[in-house]
Amino acid sequence: MGLTPLTTLLVRGYTGLISMPPGEKERNMTKAGLFLLGLLLFVSGCAGQAAPTEPPGVVNAFTGNCGTVTGPLRLSMWADEAVPEVLAAFEQRYGIKVTHDTYSSNEELIERLEQGARYDLVFPSDYAVQILVEQERLEPLALENIPNRKYVTNQLAYYYDPLNRYSLPFQWGTSGIAYNSTYIKTPPTSWAMMFDPAFLEAHNQKITMLDDKREVIGAALLAMGYSVNDADPNHLQEAQALLLTQQPRLNGYDTEQVAERLVSEEIYLAHSWSGMAALAASENAAIRYVIPEEGGVIWVDNMVIPKGATAKCTAELFMNFVLDPPVAAQISSHTFYNSPVPGAEPLLDPATLEVLNRGFLLDDSVIGRLEWIEYAEGAERFTELWEAVRQP
Repeated sequence: MGLTPLTTLLVRGYTGLISMPPGEKERNMTKAGLFLLGLLLFVSGCAGQAAPTEPPGVVNAFTGNCGTVTGPLRLSMWADEAVPEVLAAFEQRYGIKVTHDTYSSNEELIERLEQGARYDLVFPSDYAVQILVEQERLEPLALENIPNRKYVTNQLAYYYDPLNRYSLPFQWGTSGIAYNSTYIKTPPTSWAMMFDPAFLEAHNQKITMLDDKREVIGAALLAMGYSVNDADPNHLQEAQALLLTQQPRLNGYDTEQVAERLVSEEIYLAHSWSGMAALAASENAAIRYVIPEEGGVIWVDNMVIPKGATAKCTAELFMNFVLDPPVAAQISSHTFYNSPVPGAEPLLDPATLEVLNRGFLLDDSVIGRLEWIEYAEGAERFTELWEAVRQP
């Protein structure tokens, strides 16, 4: 039975609430935990809808404690989460210029910041926020400039920034397998299928993996029955061997053109983020999405302000802008990812909802199989493994 986007959101919030500090998190939910989930869903059903704020317009624009709004506002975003209409609306509201570039992995973003790239707002995933906080690369937020944070569900909890001192959520989703049911007749219900020699041979050069270190290594670890956060050297050595065996039959590693290549049927199966798969399904009815039986990754992309940002206050106003329910709905209607704003649910584009209801929403059987990617002791081993796999 499919869940509504709000229910799905609370499912994701529940997994966050049970997340333990790195090294202590249990992978399975207890019966008591499932009871708590039921209670959260009941409470959420009693919650009222969030009211939208006033329409765009420079005259009515909220400026908080910013005084004069300065620009340009420089963003660096995931390519599939940049919504041109939203960026243009913010420009119109505040009368400033918004510029943005994109990146394809958290590691690429972190490397840019380490090399001195200057941005006012970036959008790292959960564990990457943890890294940037530890490296003291982020500015603390002036929450008085972000009153729309009240619209974010209070069921969300984050192991990496539990008090939202440095970050606020932007979009969230899962990682699984997208496939074309015309060519893949048997649903890929196991990660092991992605590494099976016979399956790879039968679909040679028709399969892609995400170009993302932790996601790809995590998929290999899951296929062998381990956690995505397992840093045991022996287990990682097994994962490396599995990835190297798979590699010759892959079409490649891709995080930017997955949806387009699924739609065009250049590829038949892809390690994919949920929004990418749903976007592809909106244009090709044969596309399906599954979280395999061994489990999958759940993630949230966040808004954070790097140290040295010259338009920090404007960045906080942007955070406030995109957490307004109508704007949040506009973003998710474009990206097909989930919004952290429950009030966005009734405002989603009907066409987006129709696609999501074709199997892209979580159900109870999936809840206990989702894991957060964490940054913990031994994390450098993932980098060493990835370099060995991705070397020319």
